[in-house]
Order: sequence, then C-alpha cells, then structure tokens
Amino acid sequence: MAWFLQLTTILPWWKWPTFVLSVCYLLLQRKELFENNLHTRYDTEEKIPICSSHAQASSNGGECIGDPAHTLSQSSSESPELNCTPTDSWPGSRARTPDGTCNDLKNPEAGARFYRFLRNVPPSETFTAPRKFDIYDPNPRTVARKLLQRTKFQPAPILNSLAVAWIQFNVHDWLHHGENEEDTHLIELEADDPLRDGSNDGKFPIRRTRLDRTRKGPLPDGVDTFTNNCTHWWDASTLYGSTQGVEDRVRSFKDGKLKLDSDGNLPVADDGIEITGFNDNWWTGLSIMHTLFTREHNAICDMLKENYPTMTDQRLFETARLITAAVIAKIHTVEWTTALLSHTALLFGMNANWAGALGPNIKKIFGHTGSSILNGYLGMPKAQNSDVPHALSEEFTAIYRMHSLLRDEYVVHRVQDQGKPSDKAIPLVDLTFERHLNVRGNYSQADMLLTFGSSYLGALTLHNYPTVLMDLTKPNKNRIDLATIDILRDRERQVPRYNHYRRTMHLVPKKDIDDLTPDPETRKLLKEVYDNDIEKVDLLIGGLAEPFPDNFAFSDTIFQAFIPMASRRLATDRFYTEDFTAEYYTPEGLEWVERSDLRNVILRHHPELKPALDTVPRDNAFAPWSWAGAPGTSCKVDEDCDSGDCAWTSWTAMTCA
Repeated sequence: MAWFLQLTTILPWWKWPTFVLSVCYLLLQRKELFENNLHTRYDTEEKIPICSSHAQASSNGGECIGDPAHTLSQSSSESPELNCTPTDSWPGSRARTPDGTCNDLKNPEAGARFYRFLRNVPPSETFTAPRKFDIYDPNPRTVARKLLQRTKFQPAPILNSLAVAWIQFNVHDWLHHGENEEDTHLIELEADDPLRDGSNDGKFPIRRTRLDRTRKGPLPDGVDTFTNNCTHWWDASTLYGSTQGVEDRVRSFKDGKLKLDSDGNLPVADDGIEITGFNDNWWTGLSIMHTLFTREHNAICDMLKENYPTMTDQRLFETARLITAAVIAKIHTVEWTTALLSHTALLFGMNANWAGALGPNIKKIFGHTGSSILNGYLGMPKAQNSDVPHALSEEFTAIYRMHSLLRDEYVVHRVQDQGKPSDKAIPLVDLTFERHLNVRGNYSQADMLLTFGSSYLGALTLHNYPTVLMDLTKPNKNRIDLATIDILRDRERQVPRYNHYRRTMHLVPKKDIDDLTPDPETRKLLKEVYDNDIEKVDLLIGGLAEPFPDNFAFSDTIFQAFIPMASRRLATDRFYTEDFTAEYYTPEGLEWVERSDLRNVILRHHPELKPALDTVPRDNAFAPWSWAGAPGTSCKVDEDCDSGDCAWTSWTAMTCA
C-alpha cells in the first residue's frame, strides 16, 4: 500500500488519469489513517469519571460525564455507572440523549459531553517534534497581520455565503472547548499595532483554553488533554443543546416541538441573543440556519403527529430530533462537502459514504451487504469504531479555521424585488451578536436566505481574513483578535506545525519554503516571518499557502484530517448505522431523510424562493443563486427569460441573454 501512496509524489492523486485511481487512493489513505491515526487520550488504567449524586469527578472538583439523574450508584463508596434504560421522560438507548451518552452501548460514555478529544497525530509526535518550538515563536499577532489579514476581498465565485453559515452551524454541533480560563497569554504588540492602547501596556491578553477537569493528574506521555463541552456526535446538539437544561429551554413541550415566536422566529433572551441549543458567537448567518432547522424540526413533528396521533410529546421530540439530525448530516455529506471539494472522486466518495457505491435503490432491494463501500455507512448492520471509542480530534478542530470565508459586507437582496441587489450593504460587524436583531427587524428570513444565497463567499487563502475580526468587541466587552487566536490555539493544543503534520499524516514533507508555494511574494513573506524555516510554519498558514487540488476550496494537507473523521462520525454512530431503521425513525421519517436536501428544506418553509433556487446547478443550494429569468440564468425557451433570448452559451447549457 505504501508504494501506491508514494505515487502522489510523482503526480498528485487529483491529477491521476482516471477518477477510479483517485478513489482507490482515498480508500487506501483512509485505511492507513484508521489504523495509525486514531489515538484515544485515555490511559488504559484510567477510570473515566461518571457523575452521580454521591461522587465528584476528581479531587479538584472537576467535571464528569453523564446526568446524575440517570446513573447507577447506591452509595458514595460505589463507582457510578451510566444507566441507558429508557423512561417515559428520558430516551436512554431509545434515542439521542441530551449529553451524548448511551449511543455506543459498549462504551456509553464515548462521544459524550466532557469526553476528551482524541488525536490523529500520535501524542509523542505533537508540537515537540521534530523539535520543540516556543508557543510564541513567531509572534502569532505578527503572523496574523502579515499573512492572514485581508488586503482585498478575494471571492470564491463557485460558492454562496450559506456555505459559511452552514459550516459554523455544524462546527457548533461537533466542537467546543468550553469557556476559556481566566489566566491569559500576553501577546507582544509591535509599535504600530492598532491594538495598542493605554490600557494594555503593549501586551494583548488572550485567555487560555479551558483545562481538562476530568483527570486527576497528568497522563504518562505528558501531553495535554482537552474535553469537548458539547457532544462529539453528529446529533444536531447545535439546535438542542448538550445538557438537559438547555434542551428543556428550547422545547415547547407540546407535540414534540421547539419554541418559536408567533412570527416563526426564534425567541430572544434578555441579552439580545436568540435562544437555541448553542448560540455563542452569534450572527445573522447562524440565525438563518437555526431558524430554518427549528422550523424543519417542527414540520417533522407535524408529519409524525399526523401519522401517529397517539405518539407522546416526548416520543415526537425524540423521533423528530433523529430525523432532523440525519437530514443535516446528509446535506453536509453529499451537498456541502461536494460543493467545496468538487472533484469527481469526492463527488463519488461522499455519495458512497452516505448511500454506497451501488446507490440507494440497490440497497432498498437487496438490503445492506455489510460493506460500507458498496452500501455506505447509512444503515450498516453494525457501527464500526476501529477499536477506538468515538471522539472527534484536535486536528479535526484545527482544519475548520475558516473565517476567511466571511465577506466584509453583504448586499441585501429582497424577495419583493425579485432578487435584484439593493443599494443597501450591511457590514459584517452589524450582523454580529445583538446587532443582528436590527437585521431581523428590517428583513425577513427569506430576504436573508436570498442575500446569503446570492453572495459569493471568501476564498480560503492568505491575506483574506476579515480585518474586523482582528479587533472585535464581544457583548461582554472583551476585545478579541480571532486571527491571532486561530494561530495560538493550534500551538496551545499541541497540534503539530505544518511540515510535521504532513509527516504524521503520511504525506511527503516540504523540503523548504520555496517548495511550499510557487508565488515569489508569498515565499518572501513566509521566509521573513518564519526565519526561512519550513519547520516553523504553522498548520493554518501552510495549508493556505500551498497550491490546492483542482476544484478544492482548501488544501490537500488540511484535507487529510477530514478523510478519517468524515467517515468515522457516520460509521461509529448507532443511529446512522444499525439503528437507522423504521423502528427508531418510523418509515415516514426514513422517507423524509431520503427525499430531503437543502433546496427542498428551504422551499418547504419558503416557497417564495423557488425562482432563485430553480437556477442552482446540480440542485446544490450552496452554489450561487440568481433569480430565474434574469440575464445569465438557465432557460429552455425564450419565454423563460424576462427579456432577450434564450440561447446556447456552451455545449450543454442555455441561458438568458
């Protein structure tokens, strides 16, 4: 297998003469990463702390896994165990629990809130290899200003801005390190730095990542561990929360539904932020997605209630959550991913991950063969975790640093104007936090969907990080620089720097900075910032600097952590594999998932957007929208156009002149 992977040093896999060979590479690389790049952060002798009414997690009063109301322990002298027995008011093994426990019934704590992130890189090969670097070398603020900060907006014209709202919506489902420590890093500021003011004495404070409070002492390898403050599962916890308290806050407790106001919008808390499962770093993009899928959950409840009139509020809620989460997972797997990574091998591979190489119809007729390649992970007879209990990884966290996708401003497009751009452009900062309420008050949900769908997003490249995010004041008055934080967090969490990450992920390391990028100006800057040392280059910077595969929105290096984790988050989940059945989802629920994509989810709640969504290629709603009939939109006859003729503009497409 190694010799096959080495072929990429002669010709990159995405340039191989047939997509079949490229698919073979991806399958072999996934196998290699499954076997060698899944490292749990629990010592073999360590007992995972389970919550109970009698026991604390650790000697320092730390965190523990599970809800004390659903653990088994008779006394303070006994070790508590998770109880996965369902009750009328708690799903247990029957459906998704608020905190992610009881998905893997052999390891019911796996993937739960406060379960540790695993590592794709062997712990012995983290930031100390091949040699130890100072966490502040080079200065992360200098890296951000010279290599990340936007000089001119660089668009990605094949994608619309719903794609950036979507990925943040999902990242909040998967990853959250929790509230940062009060202790801070102090970042030196240069004399001309605009962050310098009379209050900081030339040093900018950045709070440290929250410590792992589930362990009593260091692990034998001495490498830090971190826990996830939300569940690791793909369970739509972004909508429902990762605690019983948050879940109760968003539920209406009537017919299984989530709370919406009389206008069909999310309710607003006293702090001006909308109430949902996860609302940190709130902005209009997140509001769009949370509102849309809260409405989708409630529509599913209506469908279930119609078919099962005696189903209780609790069962309606549980079943609608299963269906909603599966719709989200499907959209991400076969639409968002293939929009950003639009290579034939990925189009085939991601659809195969979901439905199999043979497609869904063959599986319907003959059933699942047990092969994830032939029939996909969905409905696989048994969940597979490669003998490593499910958790997401620190490296997977690192590859989703995608703030460059954001625009500096968004030109409003309104439905009443048939999608024509208005003369109103809303700066990014005015879409953030409580300021979003002004947008919500002035424009409808459909207007904002149309605005984002009609706006290109930013390209993932150097010099394209929104400047406003490098000096942003949060509602708590904390002043932050997200670009510097992005650099610092990877170093702090011991993610290897770019070249050593390539080594540990079975890629050939770069010989020097000249080997990293062909662009002379970028080479010059990289050499200046990193002392002409390729080993110092940060993962984020190297990943943005290297040439991308054809039709990829991000680099092959960044893609490597995606390969195992994109498959694993489906393969390990009981509710996408062995329990993706009519017993759990209902026959109607399975049909709902099969028929759903982002386009018809939007149209289910906003049929007025059909003229815009009818124009998207491959029915992929992450492609840029335009209003049907406008110049440049697809057509079949002259009558489809507002003015002018319908004419062939390529061998395969007719558009309005």
